[in-house]
This record gives sequence, C-alpha cells and structure tokens, in this order.
Amino acid sequence: MAKIPHIITSLRILLSGMLLGIEPFSPFFLLIYFLCGLSDICDGYLARRLHVASDFGTLLDSLADLFFICISMFIFVPLFKWQEWMIDILVMISIGRMITIVIGFYRYRQFVFHHTVLNKITGLYLWSFPILCLCLGLNVYMIIASVLATLSMIEDMIMMMKCKTLIRDRKGLWEREK
Repeated sequence: MAKIPHIITSLRILLSGMLLGIEPFSPFFLLIYFLCGLSDICDGYLARRLHVASDFGTLLDSLADLFFICISMFIFVPLFKWQEWMIDILVMISIGRMITIVIGFYRYRQFVFHHTVLNKITGLYLWSFPILCLCLGLNVYMIIASVLATLSMIEDMIMMMKCKTLIRDRKGLWEREK
C-alpha cells in the first residue's frame, strides 16, 4: 500500500513521455493528458490518506510535474504563434525557477520544490492549457499564466531565502514556521 502513490507518480512520468508520440489535441492525446493531471491529484491525496507521505514522494511528484511541464511545452510551443513578450516571460520565469532551485539546494543541500497553494493553482491552470487556450485565446491565457507563474515563483524564492526550516508542503508565505 505504501508504494501506490509512488507507482502513480511514476506512471505520470511514463504517460508524459507517451504524449510525445501522439497527435496533439487528438482524443487519445487529451485522454493521456487528462490522466497525467488526474494522477497528479491522486498520488498526493493517497499519500496523505494512507499516511505514507515522504520527502522522496514529494520530490518524485515534483520531478514528475517538471517532466510533464517540459514535455507539454515541447509539444505545444511549436503549435502556436507566440509573441515576443510571451517568449520573454517564459524565459524569465524559467530562469527565476532555476535560480530558486539553486538557492534551495545551497540552503538545504537538496533539491527543493514547495507544494504551496499558489504553486498548485498555477499548476492546475497550466495543466488546463489545451482547454483554456482554445476558450480564452492564447493572449489572455498567457497573461493570466504569466501572472500566476511569476507570483508562485517569487513566493517560492522568498520562502527559499527566508524560511529557517524546510517544509515542502507549506501552504504559502502566510503560514508561520513551526
């Protein structure tokens, strides 16, 4: 039972890789894409529910998220006409995230990914790209995504620099250290 969340997270990595061989926006692609998102919700829920949450599981989940996002960008970026400001913001947020990871590694001697409420909201929004982009249009989608991703990156960076103890599942900056 203790390994079920890890298996689900590992399955997300496998499913993410499968997306590379499927026609984007096809029904099968959307099914696999949806299953990736569903697995992201289920693994953490089950880990907490079964009382088997661990630092390894949290790290594996974050790496699976990163893998899914990178593959999604690899698939979606060539399909749309991106304006220069969109690319600039993607690059700035990516650099900010890398700096945050370096700060976390320097401070805690390990790779740190926080599971804050803002990071979860941003992740859900980014995961909703195929649907929301078609509904809102690329410009509106990107404005909202840019704001969410920038705020969550800044929150993460501040937490990495200011928090005395590492708490991966800290809800956000407003939550006091224990």
